[in-house]
Amino acid sequence: SAEKEYRVILPPVPSGEGMKRAVLLHCDIAARPYRIEDFRQPLDQVGVLREVVGIGAYQMAHVWLLDLRTEAAKQKVVEAGRLTVKGRTCLVVDPARQELHVKVHWVSFDVPNDAIRRAFSEYGDVKEVTFEQWTVPGFDGVRSTTRIVRLALREGVALDRLPHKLRFGGASALVVVPGRAPICLRCNRTGHIRRDCGAPRCSECRGFGHERADCVRSYVR
Repeated sequence: SAEKEYRVILPPVPSGEGMKRAVLLHCDIAARPYRIEDFRQPLDQVGVLREVVGIGAYQMAHVWLLDLRTEAAKQKVVEAGRLTVKGRTCLVVDPARQELHVKVHWVSFDVPNDAIRRAFSEYGDVKEVTFEQWTVPGFDGVRSTTRIVRLALREGVALDRLPHKLRFGGASALVVVPGRAPICLRCNRTGHIRRDCGAPRCSECRGFGHERADCVRSYVR
């Protein structure tokens, strides 16, 4: 069905004071392109059409930024949760309390979803934890070692506060958050990935990010 095929792909979500009366409208990718006329009836049905002060595509053709006159008008849209645009589902994303689809890679199959739920509960409301499934012919519906966490961040919690790595069952798992700079698994610094890493490797401790002359271990020997 169309609902099963719905994919959530968001750009980095804007933040700041200017987002107090704004929402992102995430439309169905399969129904692109979208025009301003497509939003007239859905916004009228929610009762906020006359409260719109700004609207336009935002970084992606299927994502539109909507600015409203009052916080009360914004709340109407947020409470609706979703609109129907061009006959398809359009999700409402509140930048002030954004809902994320976090991917946790390299999780063994015996780790319960509740363990992952507990690990993320301090950062917000964990709506759901599910197994990612393969869509490759012959492996359709087979679970992968990636879990998907649907998380509504607690107020005041920034993306950078979420961990880059977690441990489950004694093994390390990689946490990938949409809109956040990745972490390099070679030097453990953020902003790039391993294949693009230019950090030097120490010949003394075999660690990355410094030369032998700067190695703390070499001084204490």
